[in-house]
Amino acid sequence: MHVTRTVAGDGVTTIALSGDVDMVVADRLLGALSEVIDDAATTRLVVDMSRVRFWDSSGVGALVTAYRRASARGITLVIGDMSEQVRQILRLTGLLDLLTDSRTVPRIQG
Repeated sequence: MHVTRTVAGDGVTTIALSGDVDMVVADRLLGALSEVIDDAATTRLVVDMSRVRFWDSSGVGALVTAYRRASARGITLVIGDMSEQVRQILRLTGLLDLLTDSRTVPRIQG
């Protein structure tokens, strides 16, 4: 997994992920997300997963933990874009509607 961080001046930070997200890298993913969440300037965290090839339950767990931490701090965490594999997993887990935002991505049908 590769992580790229982009900070906008308006409190929005985008974390772009690429590669595989599995139990080997889930802690690193949570660490990268937590670092942004812990930054006092962050108001919105957008996670771009359009280049994620593989996503397992460890990645889902890290994402849920980050979402809870962000919510507790008043930070909006959304998925900005996602691969079809990630979309299917988020749909199956019921997280798709929770973690997507029509202001960030087109509404997903189905």
